[in-house]
Amino acid sequence: ALFSISAVTWGKLNADQQAVIKEAAKAATDVARLATEERVKSAKTELVEKHGMQFRALDKKELQAKLRPVYDKYPDLKPLVELCDSYRQ
Repeated sequence: ALFSISAVTWGKLNADQQAVIKEAAKAATDVARLATEERVKSAKTELVEKHGMQFRALDKKELQAKLRPVYDKYPDLKPLVELCDSYRQ
């Protein structure tokens, strides 16, 4: 979940208020994540049962090996790839 507040407003809050907002934002993020996971699960079930779609799990190492030539061809994109990878961990 995305939470934003202006720096001016944030600066007007005392430390206790900021702590409450941070805690609430974290809780909202956890709830949103669970709700999203449930929606994805429900959507997958519908796609399989109503439309006959099949899902295949990909082997991460195998996929990375197959993409290696692309990474090698565009070395200037390495920082972007590393940034994306950092979010997956």
